[in-house]
Amino acid sequence: MTTTPGPPDEPIDPTIAATARAAEPPPLFTRNLLLLCTAAFFQMFSFQMLLPVMPLYLLDIGGSEGQVGLILGVTAGTALLFRPLTGWVADRYGRKPLLLAGNIDFALSMALYPFARAVAPLLGVRSLQGAGLSAVSTAGSTMVADLAPPLRRAEAMGVYGVAVNTSSAIGPLLGATIAIEAGFNAVFVVAGSVAVIGLVLTSRLPEPPHPAAPEGGARFTLISRDALFPASIALCLFPPIGVVLSYVAVFADAEGLGNPGLFFLPYSLTLIVVRVLAGRLADRYGRIPVLLPAIMAFVAALLVIASANHVLVLLLGALLLGVGFGISHPTILAMAVDRAPTGRQGASMSTLIGAFDIGIGGGSALAGLCVAFAGLRGVFVLAAVAPLIGALLIAAALRRGR
Repeated sequence: MTTTPGPPDEPIDPTIAATARAAEPPPLFTRNLLLLCTAAFFQMFSFQMLLPVMPLYLLDIGGSEGQVGLILGVTAGTALLFRPLTGWVADRYGRKPLLLAGNIDFALSMALYPFARAVAPLLGVRSLQGAGLSAVSTAGSTMVADLAPPLRRAEAMGVYGVAVNTSSAIGPLLGATIAIEAGFNAVFVVAGSVAVIGLVLTSRLPEPPHPAAPEGGARFTLISRDALFPASIALCLFPPIGVVLSYVAVFADAEGLGNPGLFFLPYSLTLIVVRVLAGRLADRYGRIPVLLPAIMAFVAALLVIASANHVLVLLLGALLLGVGFGISHPTILAMAVDRAPTGRQGASMSTLIGAFDIGIGGGSALAGLCVAFAGLRGVFVLAAVAPLIGALLIAAALRRGR
């Protein structure tokens, strides 16, 4: 695979953008990419089912609102700790073994949740699942980069994201509905069964051809310097995701805004549409320019959610959040692969997704600290500060690019 690396402070990759405008687009939808996307759908469906359920489950077993942020924060924190290892394993031993290990972890975690009837054991199981999330997300995203034509890399990331976000369109709603109608243990049984389907599909994937590691093998590094610039943007744009994922279910329940799983339907449907369109634009015009609308969408989403006094207003906030995340996620992923040297795509991807973990998990944990004095609405307003800082970084990058 041909990459177009650039220094960490280079904001736009003009070679890819210019070539994409001039060339006929190479084929994107291959059998292996479609199988990978299908496996990813089931992998993440099991995880997404728990998004609106876990905060309510924690409260049910005696946890507090302040501890709700730990549910996502612990998962993201564990995933972050495993990122350097998963990136090294992906480059050294291949993508498929790592993907299989992550799927096994998901299925095992679902089997353990019914026995976690106190806060500490629950956080332990969430930590275990965080390790699986690290493996699945690093291996899956890196495998997409292997399978995608370089000139359609951001679009391929968007298509892969569509598979993941299709699961999030129905997974949370299904999880919340099952919890209401049949109880929490029924959610864990269904989610575990779905995780097993993902494992079976993953076992049918061949190991894709990918660039050989440099002579001497892949080096183990904590941080890939090539991914620092896209990672810094992710650290600013993704804390709001952690805040919303942790507290929107509690907020909807407290304000009487209906089934909290409904929030994820417009959010995910918007992601499905926006991801592919944003990927095409990023391939055509460069990575940085398409991030500016994402900033505005993130800020608007948080302010709308904070002001919601009717379910339709809350769903409008979900739609805007989907626009922000749908634009930024595939664009930043493609940016990291663009800058990665040959044989170091796994390490670069693990650094970037580690920044996702810090952003999302850090946003969740900070929200848990702030909710006591700011309240649920105030937490969403405070979260809008992070993407505004990201806007300053992007403006500085554009200035250097000129």
